[in-house]
Amino acid sequence: MRVTNDDGAGAEGFAALVVFAVDQGFDVLAAAPATDTSGSGTSRAVPAGGRIPLTSRPFPGVPGVEVHTLPSPPALIVSAACLGVFGPPPAVVLAGINAGANLGRVLHSGTVDATLTARRYGGSGIALSIDGTAHPHWTGAQPSWSSKNSCQWPCPETRTGSRSS
Repeated sequence: MRVTNDDGAGAEGFAALVVFAVDQGFDVLAAAPATDTSGSGTSRAVPAGGRIPLTSRPFPGVPGVEVHTLPSPPALIVSAACLGVFGPPPAVVLAGINAGANLGRVLHSGTVDATLTARRYGGSGIALSIDGTAHPHWTGAQPSWSSKNSCQWPCPETRTGSRSS
């Protein structure tokens, strides 16, 4: 399972989602923009020179999980993941937890487009966000399934093929 966001690798919501996915037993690869790219939508902008520097480090407080940071929007990060840059293409992309609503008049949500990008490559995705409070309760914004085998969408982990969880 790939976890990304558009608020940056240091965002509290991103950390909460990574912890949640690990706690559910998923094999997690975390990859996110190095900085806040909110509103990046479908952007797949590549830095000048055509090279995308990648930084990897252990995810704070989550043993065995690395976070990969790139100076790129989430749609490009998910495209790279789906093309095998980080290993086997993901079956599922979780995006968020976004600090701000992705409903209504949002036209260019990087969080939402990360999941749409996964879908374009044949995977699935869920975008999560929280809004309406100055002090978000990140754990309250996590998905509400009790195990990876009881989620409420057609679980891609039950499919056969080369996609990883």
